[in-house]
Amino acid sequence: AGTWSLDLLEDMKLMQANFNLPTELLLTWATLNGAKALEFSPEKYRIQPGDQPKLLHITHVDPENAKLSAASQVQRL
Repeated sequence: AGTWSLDLLEDMKLMQANFNLPTELLLTWATLNGAKALEFSPEKYRIQPGDQPKLLHITHVDPENAKLSAASQVQRL
C-alpha cells in the first residue's frame, strides 16, 4: 500500500495522479494480478454462469477518459 489508509482505491488514485496510469491497468494490478499472486485457481477469478459474485462498482469515474477522480468511491453491488 502506498497510502496511510491502506485503501486500495486511494492507492490507485494516487498512482494515477502521479504517473498518469490508465484505470484499466490499475484495475488489473488490483484484481487479476493479486489473484494470481495468491495462486488462486482461474475458477476463483472468473465469473461464470450460475455464479453469484460479490461485485464492486467505482463511482465518479470521468466518462470521457475513464480516469478516477478525488470523488471516486467503491460501492458494493
